[in-house]
Amino acid sequence: MQKICYEERDELLKHSIDYIQFQPPRLDLPRWANADMILNDCFDEKFISNIILNSPSDKVLISEEALMTRPNIWQHPVFKSMRRILVVYIRNSVDLVASWAAENALPYNFRQQSHSSGRGVVSIDEGLVTWATTYKRLLENLIKSVGDDPELKVIVRPFPPLGPGEKDLLSDFLEVIGIESSSVASFVQRSSKEAVNVGSSRKYCDAAFLISKLAQEYDVSFAYSKEMVDRISARLQSGDARKVIQTLSDTEIAVIHEQLLGPMQALHTQFALPKEILSMPQIYGTQRPPLTRIDPTEIRILFGEDFIERSRKARLSHSPEDAR
Repeated sequence: MQKICYEERDELLKHSIDYIQFQPPRLDLPRWANADMILNDCFDEKFISNIILNSPSDKVLISEEALMTRPNIWQHPVFKSMRRILVVYIRNSVDLVASWAAENALPYNFRQQSHSSGRGVVSIDEGLVTWATTYKRLLENLIKSVGDDPELKVIVRPFPPLGPGEKDLLSDFLEVIGIESSSVASFVQRSSKEAVNVGSSRKYCDAAFLISKLAQEYDVSFAYSKEMVDRISARLQSGDARKVIQTLSDTEIAVIHEQLLGPMQALHTQFALPKEILSMPQIYGTQRPPLTRIDPTEIRILFGEDFIERSRKARLSHSPEDAR
């Protein structure tokens, strides 16, 4: 949705909505969020205020998933005097945690400090525990923040839209932010049907983590890259090619679901969310094979072979970059 809002900014302005740009987006990651600057505790208040005041529209749209970690930001003096509407999409709790764990297992986390946990490449096993605990705290803080700010209008929607006859996600969002129903179809028609930020397989995530550890163990961290992970994971015979959530056992799913049930029930009650938001993910209770882990000997051998081959090419070309 951020990608569409960025690409369709001129069209949104025709509907008096400005997907405001506080700074250029990080399209290299790729990211189309527009609020990185206000995540900083010491952001330039005057700069932010001037950009908003100089907007050609009387409504600005700010979107940044990391703002979930700072629900009190909308009580900041820069925003407090404005009419504020907070739109929150709530996902099935287990699905969210599994996806979050997968995101933090990707290679870009190895060196990335912003738009990352700063913990490096985190294993799925650790990530499931870490992000379930973190998500519970974020939900509880969100509920408290909303309760402390009666002037803040809050709209909470299920992600994706649930129930018979529900719209697709983009249509739902556009109508929530005030686009007339008659114009929504043209936005949807122009939008790319290509999936963005598609979740990686458990095999790829496990490989990314194990390779990062091998690079550190052999003191060759300079060689670690997404390209290295791509090459090695493509050669791996062991590992589990399913999505992360499909590799979780019913016990793991139940633990995460139970841990987050309290705040999810509070949101369900307060904002009349469909009861399906509280349900177990569809995979729960189904017959499925257990997780197949990567053979540590196989990946160690492939890591060594890949490093030697890339080092050979680097020597031939005299280019350190080829070592990656």
